[in-house]
Amino acid sequence: MIPDGAPYIDATPVPVDVSTEPWSPEAAAWRLDRLRAHLPVRVPKDATFAGGQANDAWLFDGDVLRVCWRSDRRRLLREARILEELPDDIPHAAVSAAGAAEDMSWVLSPRLPGQPLFTMEHVSAPVLRDVFRQLAGHLRALHAWSPSPSLRDELIERPDMSFDRPMSVWAADFVPLPMARLEVVASLARSVPFVDPALVDAATARIGSLARHDPFSPEAELGDACVVHGDATAANVMVHDGRISGLIDFEYARWAPRDLELLSPVTFGMGFGVDWWQEDYPELFAGEHVRDRVWLYELCCAVRALVWWPPQSPQRGDATDHPPVQRLRELVEAPTPW
Repeated sequence: MIPDGAPYIDATPVPVDVSTEPWSPEAAAWRLDRLRAHLPVRVPKDATFAGGQANDAWLFDGDVLRVCWRSDRRRLLREARILEELPDDIPHAAVSAAGAAEDMSWVLSPRLPGQPLFTMEHVSAPVLRDVFRQLAGHLRALHAWSPSPSLRDELIERPDMSFDRPMSVWAADFVPLPMARLEVVASLARSVPFVDPALVDAATARIGSLARHDPFSPEAELGDACVVHGDATAANVMVHDGRISGLIDFEYARWAPRDLELLSPVTFGMGFGVDWWQEDYPELFAGEHVRDRVWLYELCCAVRALVWWPPQSPQRGDATDHPPVQRLRELVEAPTPW
C-alpha cells in the first residue's frame, strides 16, 4: 500500500521549510548541498537547475551533474559503467566521475554539444528525417555491441529488487516483466487513490492474454537479447548541426530483445518516427508476434505509470481524465497501431 495515497518517493524527506514539492529547484538545491562534500568538483551556487522527475540535473562550467535521489539508486552507477564501455562509434557522453553518498547516486560528465531532439521544433523535414536515420544506425550498433560479462550481469540482474519490498519491484525497470513483477506492480496500482481497481484488473486480464509473448518469462531463452537503451525518446537524443552528438540517459538500459526499443517511440513518442524506423531498421520489426509483444510492453509500462504519476482527483471516465489513466484505458480497449 502506498502510504496516505502519496506518490512513491523513497527518498530522504525534504524539510518542509525548504519545499513541500520534492521536484522543486529548492528541494534539488537542498539535495545538492548535502552532496557537495562528496563531489570531486565545486558546483557553483549559480549552476543552472535543469529539472527532471527521475533525477536532478545541474549545468555549470561545461559540465552536467545528474543526481539520482529516488527509485533505484544503482541505475546511474550502472549507466556510468555503460558509458565507460561503449565504443566510440556510438556517440555518448564521457564520464568524468561517478559515485554514491547520502542515499543518492551521481554522475558528472562534460556537456554534449547541441540540444535535445524534442526541442528542435523548426528543423526542416529533410534534416529531421536524416536524424532519425542516424538514430536507427546508432541503435543498430548498440544492439550489436557486446558488453563485458560483468556489465552484462548488471544489465540482467537488479540486486536491489526484492519481492518482499514491492516498491523495489516497481523501481527496477520501465517494463515490469516477467509476469511475477507485473503482478506486484499491479497490486500497487490498485491501491492508488482515484484509480479504479477494475481498470487495473482489466489491464492485467489483457496482459494475461498476451503473457505467452513475454520474452522475460522463465521459459523464454532470450536468445536474441542485447543491450537495449530502453528510453530512446527524442528527449534523450542530442543533436548538433544536424548530427547526433550523443545518446543520453542510459539509466534504464536492459539486457532484452531489441524490440523492447520500440516501447519509447510508440508509447512516449506517440508513434512519431516509427515509420522511418521501419525503413531504416527493419530488423526491429522482424520478430515473431512483435506487435503483440510491444502491446504487452506498453500495457505493463502503463500500469507502472499509475504509481509513478498518480491522479490527484476523482476520474470521470472521459477525455478529462489523468493522462496515465486515459492511456491505460486506451490500451485495454485496443492495441496502439504504429
